[in-house]
Amino acid sequence: MRSNVTVGPPFDLLLYKKDSLQITRYRRISAGDRDLNLIHSSWEQSLWRAVEQLPDIEFQPSGNENPVEIVREVARSRS
Repeated sequence: MRSNVTVGPPFDLLLYKKDSLQITRYRRISAGDRDLNLIHSSWEQSLWRAVEQLPDIEFQPSGNENPVEIVREVARSRS
């Protein structure tokens, strides 16, 4: 959600079988929806784990810290 502020709840979800266009299931997901909160939380945790698993990137010496390590440290502090 945070990646694009123009898109946000409520979301209307519907399902239909291929070539039928007959709606078989429907659900409106609002901002405080429990499932939406679970998806958001799970997605955020997965992204942080992915960042932690990135390989080290070698930079030419510049006297500055490695930005990947900074991101990893932030990710570790959040877990």
